[in-house]
Amino acid sequence: IKRAMIQLFDQLKIGKIILQVHDELLVEVEDEKVQETAELMKDIMENAIEISVPLEAEIKVGDNWALNYDLDMADSKSIDYLN
Repeated sequence: IKRAMIQLFDQLKIGKIILQVHDELLVEVEDEKVQETAELMKDIMENAIEISVPLEAEIKVGDNWALNYDLDMADSKSIDYLN
């Protein structure tokens, strides 16, 4: 998670990392940048290190932890890393 945090910090051009708890990252971004930021986070979290088993990042979105939902990543496009 620490490697992923460093990579995300370096590549996240908008928004900010608010909190890290165990294997979770909480990031705050504007509503119109949610999908793009989620794609960036998923890519970084799943590829932060090379290991022999796959890592799968689960992305949830919401105004707070109590009111969140799974973000559908099936329609993900290639990311421009929020440039």
